Amino acid sequence: MTDLTTSTDRDHIQRTVNQHREPQTTIVEISSIKDLSPTVKHLVLRITEKPVTISFKAGQWVDMYIPGVDTVGGFSICSSPIHLRRTGELSLSVKASDHPPASW
Repeated sequence: MTDLTTSTDRDHIQRTVNQHREPQTTIVEISSIKDLSPTVKHLVLRITEKPVTISFKAGQWVDMYIPGVDTVGGFSICSSPIHLRRTGELSLSVKASDHPPASW
């Protein structure tokens, strides 16, 4: 069994090194940000490349390479694959933390 729990001494890439990753990189734009609570933000990401060629299953995450942030963030997708196919968008809910990709 793979331990994917949060650890302060390992970043997302180290914790998930043995998990399968698609070789594809996709550029996205943040189309909206909404505060769900003082520590959680809902982000809607628009896939800029057409046609949209990425796919995912419920419960999967995305590795986020954020300009200006050296650390990769892994965030769970909270929208459905059908929503992505219909709109070209996917949603993430991100909890604030000391981890650079989720620090605000």
